[in-house]
Amino acid sequence: MHAFADESRRGDYLVCAVTIAPSDLDSARKALKSLRAPRSARIHMSHDSRRASQIIRGVVALDLQAHLYVVDLGGRSERHARDRALAAMATDLDALHVRQLWLESCDQDRRDREVIRTALATSPGAGFAYRHTAPTSEPMLWVPDVLAWAWGKGGHHRKAVADTLEIHTVS
Repeated sequence: MHAFADESRRGDYLVCAVTIAPSDLDSARKALKSLRAPRSARIHMSHDSRRASQIIRGVVALDLQAHLYVVDLGGRSERHARDRALAAMATDLDALHVRQLWLESCDQDRRDREVIRTALATSPGAGFAYRHTAPTSEPMLWVPDVLAWAWGKGGHHRKAVADTLEIHTVS
């Protein structure tokens, strides 16, 4: 099992992880590329929100398992919320026997690796490899972006993804 993760900030801090069997990756990537806007290198909901319903339908049709980690910022820093969400996610993914995790690369990669390494050190599972990469090089990173955006946006977008997501409230 492989996992792909991304975050979103909409009142709460959200980290979404999507799991997929390696044998399903090629067909999922092909389907995702077909959802891109012409001449676009990727799907990113902050730029593609006008096509949100179409993109969400396409992502939901992939029938993937997704986990959304929700942290109420409540005066805490985004870094604190991110650490809590990533640690919970890493432990859960380890229990799901994930063998590889890709995260969208950002300016926090080093700290992310420390948090995941620490969480896996205390997790009873076998652990897994993890790496950061650019979303333009891995279409599967578009899926957690779409799902977290839709959940955070609320309304009919949230309703459209609700059955796809398992929600984890992280304190």
